Amino acid sequence: MGLIRLLLTISVVLVHAGLPSLIGGRLAVQVFFLISGYVISLVLNEPGRYRSAWDFYTARALRIWPEYLLVLSLTAAAFSVIGLPEEAEIVRVYQSNIQGFVALSQLTIICQDWLLFMPGMRFGALAPQMWAIALEIYFYLLAPFVVRRPRAMLLLFGASVSLRFALLIFGPGSADPWTYRFFPTELAIFMLGTLGERFLPKAIGTKAAAFGAIAALFAIILLPRLNSHAILLSVAALTTVALAAPALIRFDAVMPWSRRLGDLGFPIFVVHVLVLNMTRQIWGDSTSTALIGTLTAIVIGAALHRFFTARLDGWRRSMRLRLQRSPIGRGELPELTGQVARG
Repeated sequence: MGLIRLLLTISVVLVHAGLPSLIGGRLAVQVFFLISGYVISLVLNEPGRYRSAWDFYTARALRIWPEYLLVLSLTAAAFSVIGLPEEAEIVRVYQSNIQGFVALSQLTIICQDWLLFMPGMRFGALAPQMWAIALEIYFYLLAPFVVRRPRAMLLLFGASVSLRFALLIFGPGSADPWTYRFFPTELAIFMLGTLGERFLPKAIGTKAAAFGAIAALFAIILLPRLNSHAILLSVAALTTVALAAPALIRFDAVMPWSRRLGDLGFPIFVVHVLVLNMTRQIWGDSTSTALIGTLTAIVIGAALHRFFTARLDGWRRSMRLRLQRSPIGRGELPELTGQVARG
């Protein structure tokens, strides 16, 4: 799982750098959604992992916002130093009559995907790649209430697929941004991951884990290159990854290096647009600049993980252990509250 997550991230970076990619940008993002559906369902169904939906939301927020706000601050500082041409789209957005909404979406990530549907504002975000994380956040908000309910998962999956077909037949479903940036239709992919976690066996041997990892890599790298029936091949790739998800989790367990590589994915994803923009600003727009920017983004993302994220994760783990040892963490607060209420 970790190795595939890193490959998906690097593929997105290559697409944004204008270089040939291992995996197309659309498929890479959708595989991310699928993996997220599986993993989030797995952790929410783990006994004792979270005591409430609020605990889950807090954990997700601490995973996302510290790195994002750091990179957002660096981006704002960089733009203030190098300046922006007056015709830049981001300037128009912040001079528009919805500048308050735009500013709020930049701070919270939520609704950044909405900019993609507004004429003339598609690239008006400081970190435009974060629209994908906005869709992830919508799923996080929904997940605690559906991942333990198979009927709800099936209903949402069916409704999302039906809406996608309706948009393809009667609406703009084949045009970007409706193709893979519209949460109601992408919800089916998240749900495919949750359904896989719910119904697929989890007892996977080491050899089966290796086979599953190879099958998933084959599906996402080679199937889209067949250049025919693109939609069907994407569905086949996503289905293969969904079926291989338990094996990928097992692969991470027996190959810890894969999990560690996967931990680099989000820092690289968050920082890469800033790095690519800065390298273009310094050296111009060329293939060599794109290569330099890609490699630099990977290095800076790894450094961000090593010196910021890993330390933050250590603090989070220590706080969780302290909470678990406290009366609240041991579940004694409800009884105490009841005693107080009874006078």
